[in-house]
Amino acid sequence: MGLIVNEAVTNALKYAFNGRAGEVAVKLKCTSDLCTLAIFDTGCGFSEPARPGSLGMALMRRLARQLDGQLTIDGTDGTTVQLVWPLAAEERQARGFVAA
Repeated sequence: MGLIVNEAVTNALKYAFNGRAGEVAVKLKCTSDLCTLAIFDTGCGFSEPARPGSLGMALMRRLARQLDGQLTIDGTDGTTVQLVWPLAAEERQARGFVAA
């Protein structure tokens, strides 16, 4: 997860604001069976990714697959990178979501 956050924040700082002020936020929410990580900025957004086959994009997609997760990137209103993945049974138990 940390590498996905790093890549998304780095991209926001490089491309989102074009010298203007802006905000980047990171939000993590877990329920009993899913976790959602969202990194979003208030920058200029995009109509299509500038480099969809870039090393950074490939890395984020590969890491999402390792978690059996779904990665979405939306550039409609600023940019939002969202990763949703299921919690493994051991993780749910460790967090008290299921009986031992």
